[in-house]
Amino acid sequence: MERIQRTFRDEFCRPLPTTIGEIQAELEDYLAYYNGHRPHMALEGLAPLEFLAKLQAELVPQESQMC
Repeated sequence: MERIQRTFRDEFCRPLPTTIGEIQAELEDYLAYYNGHRPHMALEGLAPLEFLAKLQAELVPQESQMC
């Protein structure tokens, strides 16, 4: 049996659809949730996309701060 990432294995615990298209749609929905909405303890409770936006806001000078 192949090793599956623990979080995916624990959270994606429903019977898989039978067609490739259905599987792809399920995976895309889960990845959108995982990256856009699911809190991650290692990222200060933020979802990965939220954490990335926070980092970008901190690192990229805003127009109001520029001369």
